[in-house]
Amino acid sequence: MKIKRFSGKDMREAMRRVRESFGPDAVILETDRVDGRLEITAAMDFDPAAYQQARMSQTAPAPAAQIDCTDEDFESSVVLTETPVAGTADTASAAELARMRDEVQTIRCLLEAQLSRL
Repeated sequence: MKIKRFSGKDMREAMRRVRESFGPDAVILETDRVDGRLEITAAMDFDPAAYQQARMSQTAPAPAAQIDCTDEDFESSVVLTETPVAGTADTASAAELARMRDEVQTIRCLLEAQLSRL
C-alpha cells in the first residue's frame, strides 16, 4: 500500500493530483485544511491496519484547549424570580426552569467548543 498527501487550492485541484498519481482506484483517507489550502491523504491498495500505523507514526497535534462550561457571568445574569401565580396552568415550575437553564448552558458550551476549532 502506498499513502501520499496531496494539496491544492481547492478540492478539484487536489483530486486532479490524486487521480494523476494514483488513478481512479485511489482511496481517500482524510481531507483537511492546512494554511488555507486543501490537503488530501490518499492511498492505493488500501489496508486499514497500515493506515492506522501511518497515522500513529505522525506527530500528534496539540489537543484543543478545554473550555470551561461554567460561566459565572451567565449564571449571575439569569435571575429567577419565583412569583407564584395561582390558577395559571401554563407557568413553568422551578424545576422545569432549572432544567431549561441547564440545557441552554449545555448548548452554549457545545457552540463555544465548535467555534473555538474554527
